[in-house]
Amino acid sequence: MPFGLGSAWAPDYVAGIRKAVERGLPAEAALRAATLGAAEVLGLGDRTGAWSRARSRNVVAWSGEPFAKETKAR
Repeated sequence: MPFGLGSAWAPDYVAGIRKAVERGLPAEAALRAATLGAAEVLGLGDRTGAWSRARSRNVVAWSGEPFAKETKAR
């Protein structure tokens, strides 16, 4: 079942996702839920949430695996 992860305000949004991964959510499912899944839940999946020429996008470069505790956004 498709789902999205999002937060209007969280002191550490990525830490919450990391906790879900540590408790069994596959990392690939977490990444999709935080990107395209969240956009789809908001009705924006045709315009954002995944990489394509037709979509608005933001890019984050990570120093390692996105949900690893030691990883930093670059």
